[in-house]
Amino acid sequence: MTKTATLRVTLLHLNRFFGFLLVLCGFSAFSQEKSLLWEVSGNGLAKPSYVYGTIHMICPKDYLMTDSTKSTFGRAEQVYLELDMDDPTLMTKMMQTSMLTNGKKLKDYLSADDYTVLDNYFKERLKMSLAMYNGLKPF
Repeated sequence: MTKTATLRVTLLHLNRFFGFLLVLCGFSAFSQEKSLLWEVSGNGLAKPSYVYGTIHMICPKDYLMTDSTKSTFGRAEQVYLELDMDDPTLMTKMMQTSMLTNGKKLKDYLSADDYTVLDNYFKERLKMSLAMYNGLKPF
């Protein structure tokens, strides 16, 4: 398998993994009327989080970010943005920064029981082993 094919497979598995984590959060979300900014709150969360949607294939003159959205971004402790997934250099950088470099493995961050439960879930639901992620940082 080529490096590019391996990278694509790894990214596919990462997408599934992060999708899985999002489902685990079990959050409730509501949107501000006519806004791309969604607040995620409740269910024991100490602070709200926000998800900002994007519109692809929009003319630059039609793009509008409200003052409320800008203000929310300004108050945020961390902001994560969408990436250009077609940029091959970006993919390489992402993979490099997501790898554990301290000699530890994912197993080192979980108890044996928790690792087994999560691994079984991956095998049953996602049809893959958690071992595929053993070298990745447990964001």
